[in-house]
Amino acid sequence: MSADKQNIPSDPMLLLEVVPLKLAWDLVQGAESRGDFRFKGIKTVFQFILDWTQKYDTNGVLASRDQLMRECNLDPDRIKEYLTELLGRGHIDQQLVTCFPALQYIAGSDAHIDAMQVFCRPPEKEGTQTQRYHQGYVERNFQALSRWIDTRQVPKLEKVRDWLNKSIQNGRLRDTRARAELARLFQSDLDVTPQQKRDSNILFVRPVLKKLLDARKLVLLQGRTPDGQDFNGVFFNKSDELDLRFRVLAEYFANHIAHIGGKEVDPVEVAEQLKSFDGGRYQGLNEGQKQVIQELILLAPTLQKQQKEKAEEARKADLGKTLEELLKFKHVVEAGSLKDRSPEEIDALRSVKDVLHAQYAVRGRIGNFLLHKDNIGDAIQFARDKFDKTEDDTDVRILTAMGLERYLDKDRYKSFLDLEQRTLFQQLPLLTRLWRLLTGSRKLSQKEVVQMKTKVQKEQEREMVKVRTGEARKAQKELVSRRMKKQDGADEAAEGGATDDEANHKANKKDADGGGFEAPEPESVEDMKKREAEIEEARDLLKKIVETLDKAWEQGLFPNRTHLLEGMSAFEDENQLVMFL
Repeated sequence: MSADKQNIPSDPMLLLEVVPLKLAWDLVQGAESRGDFRFKGIKTVFQFILDWTQKYDTNGVLASRDQLMRECNLDPDRIKEYLTELLGRGHIDQQLVTCFPALQYIAGSDAHIDAMQVFCRPPEKEGTQTQRYHQGYVERNFQALSRWIDTRQVPKLEKVRDWLNKSIQNGRLRDTRARAELARLFQSDLDVTPQQKRDSNILFVRPVLKKLLDARKLVLLQGRTPDGQDFNGVFFNKSDELDLRFRVLAEYFANHIAHIGGKEVDPVEVAEQLKSFDGGRYQGLNEGQKQVIQELILLAPTLQKQQKEKAEEARKADLGKTLEELLKFKHVVEAGSLKDRSPEEIDALRSVKDVLHAQYAVRGRIGNFLLHKDNIGDAIQFARDKFDKTEDDTDVRILTAMGLERYLDKDRYKSFLDLEQRTLFQQLPLLTRLWRLLTGSRKLSQKEVVQMKTKVQKEQEREMVKVRTGEARKAQKELVSRRMKKQDGADEAAEGGATDDEANHKANKKDADGGGFEAPEPESVEDMKKREAEIEEARDLLKKIVETLDKAWEQGLFPNRTHLLEGMSAFEDENQLVMFL
């Protein structure tokens, strides 16, 4: 029976079953005994496969095609014909043996995969099942491919560009993806019909691909075409290779499909360009161009995600370096003392659980102070020494603001409270402090501690309000200064224009003397007085606006237009105020 006419099982797993050994021997003996000697020697091939299968538990391998050729002294064409018969794909229409693809990883500078076929005939005690051998080779193939993928070098850009562009022209871009590349390693010339190839794909390729996907050696990406068809693609899970494919395809897309020119390699921009391709426009493309669109739909979001992950990794690396630098300071340190650190990095540092932070007004400005958790003990000692030498309690106040009690055990916290009480003692009124020093009563009561801490806290709050108010006032003055300079420039331009007008007026007057044009009438005294009164009124309003703003800033407020309207009865609504300003 020919391979095209035989009945192939609908369930590919049935291909792992063979006929009982006694029946297999009868069929082999019948083929061996044919009068035309066509299959003379097939019995030896069958026996060799059976012997190696029986030794599988010891050797861990099955008989390969090359071994059969050598040991049975048969040429390639003859061994192929015999194996076709034993697989039930020739005159014998029942399967006597099974065939598995076997992949071997060859290490070295040109590391590669060596593909072969091995054959299995279970002994009589195992019956007709070959599933355990199948599972064994699925695992072996998975291990070989895993090692190969790990050591596989990403091709150079020019090579990838030539390869992909040629595949696009032939409408075969899918054949350059990982799934197709790996599937080719499993191909066998013993699989002739489309059904046999599909069965082999289900039996041998899919299980290995699944294990590679589970192990994250491969990545499965899914998408939908502009005309609403779902599709997917399997790629090697290497960010450099995915980025390289994307760059080449994005370049092709920009120059040959979207016709926008250049080399678009930014995933966000490419994703925006892809949105312009609706179903109708997509259907008008050739097969190669459609495949480019499909792959970009898959890769663009993946590359965007990878870019974010790389940025996050870089941010974490920078944060780690900043954390290491902070760890070197054995006392509270102002953020500005950390070298070459951006405000964003400082803000990120404040969110780390091992970092204590507090804002504190010192010497007329508000500083962001930081301390690594591991340096709390050293920082307390530093604050104690500083206070003992200079009576400067700033470090103690900052440590209190950081809430370090969360990180101290009972004894260490009590020691810090003693230090804090010593600094609070300095806040007592002078005469009270002198009297208590004379009487030796230096320990504050709990009530006094609360009172002094409240006093210090309020002073700090007032200082911070004062600093912020000063900063706001300074910023406002700078803004007003910039606007006034801008207005001065406009006035100068207007004056320059007026000079030109005067020149034109003189010229017109000269023409009028000879040509009958009349000069404009001079401004009357009443009009001049009226204009001066309007200017004076505007000055008074402007002065009142400035006074209203100053008053608000002194109260720690940030006035807006609504605030001005409430304090200015001269304006009926916001529009009048805006027009006046």
